[in-house]
Amino acid sequence: VLTGLSYFALTLYDLLALRIIGSRIGWRTAALASFCSYTLSHNLGLALVTGGSARLRIYGAAGLGPGDVARIIASASFAFWGGVLTLAALAMTLHPAAITLGGFALDATVQRAIGIALLGGAILLLAARGPTTRSINLFGWTLALPSRSQALAQIGIACIDLAFASAALFMLVPHLSPALYPAFFLGYALAIIAALISHVPGGIGIFEGVMVATLPNVDQPVLIAALIAYRILYYLVPLFVAVILITV
Repeated sequence: VLTGLSYFALTLYDLLALRIIGSRIGWRTAALASFCSYTLSHNLGLALVTGGSARLRIYGAAGLGPGDVARIIASASFAFWGGVLTLAALAMTLHPAAITLGGFALDATVQRAIGIALLGGAILLLAARGPTTRSINLFGWTLALPSRSQALAQIGIACIDLAFASAALFMLVPHLSPALYPAFFLGYALAIIAALISHVPGGIGIFEGVMVATLPNVDQPVLIAALIAYRILYYLVPLFVAVILITV
């Protein structure tokens, strides 16, 4: 159920991006494009190539050009990273927990300072946005910037997506106290960032390695088993469905 809710939130990324660029394409096309795009990029890596090609195929058939598809990808990407940073900042500010990764430790004081700085930066960026959508030229591209309310909605959608996705993994690890969720989410966020930066297909090995390294107090065999189950439920099953949808 949590995995399904996370993928539903992914549809909202594209729906909002379509409204920001001024398109009125319906939710069914947006749902198909977002689901296939994110499923392919989650499993194969190189999101701009794999997920971008799926969006170009589906949105192109609906009448959008490559430029508009690129703007949708940019808008959805900004929303996702905004959500990652916002939720991580909230976790570090409200419930800092000692995290050690590769011999480098972040104590509670440093985490809280980083979290407050990130939240302050997000608030300043939102305050700088106007009440309406506007466009800027960047390296010859016209990029539509969201209004303040749209930017806030983007961050909210991303937070919902990440909360459901991380909660799905959290629920697969038995006997974890809800009080451990903030530290768990910080590990999850670091694992997602490392997997995306590495461009390893599906982040396989990278995601799991970071999760295990950042959660040393969790029984490792149990955590690894949960990670395998999570990869099947969140990555492989949706990939199977997406392949069928794309083929049809």
